[in-house]
Amino acid sequence: MISILTCIGTRHDPWLVTLAMVICLIGARATVSLVRHAAVERGSVKYAWIFFSAIVIGTTAWTAHSVSVLGYISDGPTWFDPTLTIGSLLISMTGAYLALVLASLPAPKAAPALGGALLGLTIAVMHYTGMLAYRVDGIVRWDPHMVAVSVILSCVLCAVALGILRAQVASRRRDLSASLLLVAAMLAMHFTGMTAMKIVPFGPVQPEDANEHVAALAIAIAAGLIIFAGSFAGLIDSRNRREAGEQMAALALVDRSTGFPNRAAFRAQVRERCQSTPPGDRFAIIAMDIANMPAISEQFGTRIADLVLQATGNRILQARKQGVFLARTGEARFCGVGRVTNRAEMLLRASKLHATLCRDLLIEGIEIAVDIRLGGVVYPDDAAEPELLFGKMQAVLARAIADPLRPIAIPDEVADAFARRRLAVSAALRGALARGEFELLYQPQVRITDRHVAGYEALLRWHHPVLGTVSPAEFIPAAEETGGILSIGEWILHTACREATCWPEHQRVAVNVSVLQLRQPDMAEQVRAALAASGLSPDRLEIELTESLLIEDRSRAHHVLRQIKALGVRLALDDFGTGYSSMDVLRIGLFDKVKLDKSFVADIETEPQACAILRAMLALGRELSMPILAEGVETDEQLAILQREGCDKVQGYLTGRPMSVSMIAARRDPATARA
Repeated sequence: MISILTCIGTRHDPWLVTLAMVICLIGARATVSLVRHAAVERGSVKYAWIFFSAIVIGTTAWTAHSVSVLGYISDGPTWFDPTLTIGSLLISMTGAYLALVLASLPAPKAAPALGGALLGLTIAVMHYTGMLAYRVDGIVRWDPHMVAVSVILSCVLCAVALGILRAQVASRRRDLSASLLLVAAMLAMHFTGMTAMKIVPFGPVQPEDANEHVAALAIAIAAGLIIFAGSFAGLIDSRNRREAGEQMAALALVDRSTGFPNRAAFRAQVRERCQSTPPGDRFAIIAMDIANMPAISEQFGTRIADLVLQATGNRILQARKQGVFLARTGEARFCGVGRVTNRAEMLLRASKLHATLCRDLLIEGIEIAVDIRLGGVVYPDDAAEPELLFGKMQAVLARAIADPLRPIAIPDEVADAFARRRLAVSAALRGALARGEFELLYQPQVRITDRHVAGYEALLRWHHPVLGTVSPAEFIPAAEETGGILSIGEWILHTACREATCWPEHQRVAVNVSVLQLRQPDMAEQVRAALAASGLSPDRLEIELTESLLIEDRSRAHHVLRQIKALGVRLALDDFGTGYSSMDVLRIGLFDKVKLDKSFVADIETEPQACAILRAMLALGRELSMPILAEGVETDEQLAILQREGCDKVQGYLTGRPMSVSMIAARRDPATARA
């Protein structure tokens, strides 16, 4: 170490040594920056950045070496071999490229260390090739131990430097450490190597040539231009990346279809206003939804629907007051956020907006009516927290959409609680089937004559961990609105068929189907698949339909029902007497059974008119040779009247409550029954 310091202090020009150190610092820092750019690229672009990095580090090492050699105080006349000097530069850049390629490989884990060692070896080969070009009028002797130390120092320091750069996450501390290690590698290599050299001159020592300073400065300037070019390329790329990142962040908050800020931008705006609105001030959120957009899309196509959306957005923009923030927050939904003094002002704005937006649109010569529904909330009157405000806004808008007579809704505790419940049920319904939250219960259908169970109606129950047991009256409409009833209905069909195989062969299982299921062209195939998977005989399955299912698309419904009946499955008309086409439905001759709605049974004990209507319906069933089942039987008096009037079967709490399949099995087990 003392000999190295002596070599630096007594055998080198201090100004040129300082210049070499500055070159090393600038070049190493530029190299680290370029290597970082290469690390985040792929393919040919990655190798282009590696090439730039190799040019910079190779030129830096060669320039620092050349300047330092020019600053070396020799004991005799010196000159340089131009071929070997240029060759040493080519060695430096080529070896650096191979080293950085090796260090960039994803495997093995030691690749950065191996690449660093190769870079250190390259610097050493460049140095000693350059020293071969260094000609002196004397005998040059080398200390092999010092030569070995110089090579080892260069390889180890470069290996550690590239190992630090292996980290995926860049930091100033890591990059500074790697830069200083590269500087140390280059300087340690040179000064240790120069210490290993001893010159025995043939003649007297020559005075220092001032031209060496000029030559060193020229080399430094030329190399500095190369290093600066590499550094500038890195800076330009960094700026472009930063600007691209800012643009991407901005685009992430913009709806591409309309150019409006999107849902994320809207929510961020509301949160910001909640924090920045002074006490006593208010702002309102007005949500606007094109309620008939699905109908527009179905009737005119998606292209016209998109134009309707854009035209509505333009109208909202034209009606916007200064300072109002607008965003598109849903498929056909826009929201505005602006300052108001009170709820009355918010309602006035909403009314004017509704009048403006509900005017018919002329799109490509087509006059299109738009049904706009609005919901408004005021901060902090309706809620002081952003999430609560969002929830109330959703609830009031849902209420406006559901009520055709009130297209503008504001918070109402009772109504909004109901709307929030509907939203919660709809949200929880998604994934309920996959989570195994549904269960089938079965209610007995009993023959009046002998009180024996002829079959069971499958009834769906939903047990949610938070909402509890949800009534079918709540979740079935939600499932039909979202289309989830299709997968749920298929599950009911398969489960009921499978569980019914455990019952006596004379007992049937009745399964209700919805209008959406009946619209499926492969509904009959689903029934066949359920029967095949379970092994249940087709005549033991009964499909129940309400007469309202047959009104919308009668011909298609009749076609699907004939396909199902062709499988040997029985059909039952449910809730008979409550629709608008009861007699006409019976004429098609597809049904094997009619179920009287419980409303016809409820008052037969006390009202002669109800009893007369019941008697007429039962007589009609006998004339058509169609068995009648009465629903909702709850008292012995009702049962006695039904038996007297000739009803075939009954279903209700009197003859059996809904039960699980395990309870049905226990009911049939004599030992369990006695217990």
